[in-house]
Amino acid sequence: MRSARGLVLAALVGAAAACSKGGGEPAQAEKPLVGGLGKRLAAGPVADLKLTKDGAHATFLRNPKRPPIQGVSPLMVLGELGLVSVKDESVRFVGQGVSNRPGSVLFSPDSRWLFFVEAYNSASESGILRTLPLGKAGEPEQRGRAVSFVTVSPNGKAFAFVDGGVLRVAPLEPGSTARTVATEVSTAQFTPDGAFLVVHHRRAAGAGLELARVEEARPPVRLGDPVGDWVISPDGRHVAFAVDSRSTRDTRDLWVGSIPEGRPSRVGSGVTAFAFSPDSALLARLEGGRADSPGKLVVGPAAGGAGRMLGERTGKFWFSPDGKAIAALTNYDEKKSWGRLTYADVPDGKPVDLATRVSTTVWSPDNRHLAFNSTVFQPLPSVDLWLYGRGKPSARKLMPNVYGYDFGPGGVLYLRAECIREARACNLQRVDPGIPDGKSTPILEGVFGFRPSEAGNRMLVTYARTDAETYDVAVLNLKTNVRVTLEERILLPALFADPEGSKVVYLVSQGDRSGFYVCDQVP
Repeated sequence: MRSARGLVLAALVGAAAACSKGGGEPAQAEKPLVGGLGKRLAAGPVADLKLTKDGAHATFLRNPKRPPIQGVSPLMVLGELGLVSVKDESVRFVGQGVSNRPGSVLFSPDSRWLFFVEAYNSASESGILRTLPLGKAGEPEQRGRAVSFVTVSPNGKAFAFVDGGVLRVAPLEPGSTARTVATEVSTAQFTPDGAFLVVHHRRAAGAGLELARVEEARPPVRLGDPVGDWVISPDGRHVAFAVDSRSTRDTRDLWVGSIPEGRPSRVGSGVTAFAFSPDSALLARLEGGRADSPGKLVVGPAAGGAGRMLGERTGKFWFSPDGKAIAALTNYDEKKSWGRLTYADVPDGKPVDLATRVSTTVWSPDNRHLAFNSTVFQPLPSVDLWLYGRGKPSARKLMPNVYGYDFGPGGVLYLRAECIREARACNLQRVDPGIPDGKSTPILEGVFGFRPSEAGNRMLVTYARTDAETYDVAVLNLKTNVRVTLEERILLPALFADPEGSKVVYLVSQGDRSGFYVCDQVP
């Protein structure tokens, strides 16, 4: 992409000579016109980059190919699973026939274990489950032969998997023995403390929902059936689930059960969506709705019981991170996917209408601000970005024609505006909500996507190319305002491998240059 932006980026290549390049590559490849600053650790066609939470290990698929059967997603591929030690810059290949299907490759929450399903059968949607402790010598250990689902406890002490329809659970240790929990199972989820499993049976077996103990072989507690959606409260004390109504056709009733006792009670009918607040104190749901008609927003105690109606014909809702406020799209237009934005402090605050024709919202991590968009038609059609500060009488308009926004570390609001090429090239700007009536500050032009580092000192940005379905990736130092292009023709995503953003991993897709790359010195 030889644009004015490309020429500017090319001029910056010399400034980034400190980035490691070339040495130790599996094969030499021609340097690109722009970038070429990363070190290739594995060569060949690649796909499906994943990274542990601590950034120490990554996985990818080498030589990805479409499965040889009809009827599967056109995006599905099978390949050889590569495991990368980012610190040591070493790669080993640990599995064959691994899919990019969600759930086929997982890391434990503590970044100590890798789970993957190899020899994946696209027809039966199952394969051989293997586990491998990260950072240690040894080969992957087989755990199941026809595994269709895997989940890991949040505390990293156990894992569960469905093998041929049988749910088994085992301690997360080498050589541990798995015990049978239930049969005819579809999925399951650990409670936050890892002490219980909520078990969902297959639809053909009644779609029942049960509660089972992880460390004791007691019979599971039956919660209800047939169950569709279900969710566990963040504190692990309750589970809410939707049951097909026995009195009204094509509707669902909402029930809540306590953990570990069970004892489910019915709390609403005609429920189309529901969620616990992040502090686990409240349960919000859309009641009295049908597939073609949004319901009313009701918020009540997490344990069930009577709630308070906050809005009619509600399409979506979002709790604040602290669970003390809620935003919702009321008077929802399903064809337009927008509604009137209603805000309320919960459980007792009065609802306040902030804007109309709103389709998306984002809460700031510090709970102080709510950003949202609003479509207008006069004087010209535009999607405007607004900001509401909790406790303020109204919201304020920040900028017209915004096509993406999110809060970063420290509560800074980043946005993409003044877009061209169907919003694939936008101006990246920032707003500090803490400054009264603060204006947006331009950062970069022509940006497709952005990702701030966890520490908030660097920004990873991508540029959509016009000659291929690939992207160029750069890093901007937000303190020095120095930007350096790392590479051309990458596949999304590119990821920071540490909180400071001093190391980036990514996949390149360009002939002989294709492979897994790392750049360990960014501006």
